[in-house]
Amino acid sequence: SFPSGHTLKSAVAWGGLGWHFHEASGREKQDAARHQLFCWLRNFFFLLLLVIGFSRNYFGVHTPQDVVVGMALGLFSLFIGRKIWNWQGQGHANAILAGGLLFSLLVGAYISLKGYPMDYLDGKLLVNPANMVLDGWFNIGAFIGFLVGWTVERRWIRFEVPTAWPARLCCFLFGGAGLLLVLTALSGCLYLSLGDQWGTLAAAGVQIFYSIAFYPWLWKQLTKGRTL
Repeated sequence: SFPSGHTLKSAVAWGGLGWHFHEASGREKQDAARHQLFCWLRNFFFLLLLVIGFSRNYFGVHTPQDVVVGMALGLFSLFIGRKIWNWQGQGHANAILAGGLLFSLLVGAYISLKGYPMDYLDGKLLVNPANMVLDGWFNIGAFIGFLVGWTVERRWIRFEVPTAWPARLCCFLFGGAGLLLVLTALSGCLYLSLGDQWGTLAAAGVQIFYSIAFYPWLWKQLTKGRTL
């Protein structure tokens, strides 16, 4: 179980949000209320990250080194992601798209060809290699969906969040209902028609692409000519 996957993902998600609100608090020093709010949110997400890391060791599911390395990898991923984001702003978006797709291809080949442990405890297989492979394909599909969706949204959609809170709430609820439909009906159809491996990859890609590109495009079409 090395490193801790929960800690790694938490470092990316909650650490990323904590860093976002840290930067936002620095930009809002002139507005005391917003500055205070962002500071509280920053502290909350950083504390949440530490609690999750501690809990993985406290409940005995990971050793301290699992947690430390998982957190270090997550924070390193944040650092690299920030560098890539700044780099794409300098006109390198096509290179990032091509590199990301090539990386996905290589990772797909790796997880398909590598050997997996077949450890048994009391006659039961501890970790099913088939499930490990499907987890890998899901992550690859999500990454490809992100790359393609991000490229499409950035070039042709350019979605802007509504300024009015009622419009934001409608945008969130309508989009969430659509995502629920994608997660249930469409993803199920992909699994049935493409099989476990390719269905997993396609379903993950479609879910992310819907969230990043398709729904923003649909919202713009539905609200075209309206001030929100």
